[in-house]
Amino acid sequence: MTIAWWHWLALGLVLIALEMRTHGGFYILVFGVTAIFISGLSLLEFAGPAWVQVLLFGSISVVSLMVFRDPHKRRPKRDAAALTPPQDIWP
Repeated sequence: MTIAWWHWLALGLVLIALEMRTHGGFYILVFGVTAIFISGLSLLEFAGPAWVQVLLFGSISVVSLMVFRDPHKRRPKRDAAALTPPQDIWP
């Protein structure tokens, strides 16, 4: 079984579109960006056979989730009152 570079590209674009449709916590976005990265590696013929591509996809996705998602989740939330626009000063 071979996985063409455009398969990874299509998967990445679909996953990014799904992330835009949901209000999730950037889980799907990480997988989409990783799929596009694997697409580029495959296009340049650095990714190897299909099993290596799948292994790269899984490992890069997990590492990316640990590196990028967790700090984003730990970032303090802004107070809702600070985000509301100021009221008119005129009576």
